[in-house]
Amino acid sequence: MNTADRSIALIDVALRRRFEFEEMMPNSDVIRKVLVENAGEEHADYVELVCSVFEALNRRIAVLLDRDHQIGHSYFLDATSMKGLHRALYGKVLPLLQEYFYNDAEHLRRLLGPYEPDGKKGFVAPMEEYKDAFGEEVPDEELPWKFHVYPPDELEAALRKTFLGG
Repeated sequence: MNTADRSIALIDVALRRRFEFEEMMPNSDVIRKVLVENAGEEHADYVELVCSVFEALNRRIAVLLDRDHQIGHSYFLDATSMKGLHRALYGKVLPLLQEYFYNDAEHLRRLLGPYEPDGKKGFVAPMEEYKDAFGEEVPDEELPWKFHVYPPDELEAALRKTFLGG
């Protein structure tokens, strides 16, 4: 432990002595309320998609890691459109998941699905440019990987197929 850690630890102890803490777990109802207020009730299908993906992601994270690593609802509060959801996923959520599952492509594939170009499903894609790195074909699961970036207009279908079975 370095000196910076020790000084933060003292603040943490002082706060815990003086205040009561209430656990706040991810809550799709908060997302639903904010998105209906900002996007409008006419976008109920979209709001349900966002909430369902959020819940599915967190169930998978809780199983693969633990409940303390679930994605918070605040990540999705600005996702009032498909472009906003695209920004939230690719700018906030996927980088966080990449950090959680550092060097663990297998768990990321289980969490986000292997990319299937024909079915427009999944997010973890093998980097094909490394396929012949040894002069012979390397299996996809041994290749380095990247997140496949869907354009915003294809994202809804990919999310439904990957997380909702549709």
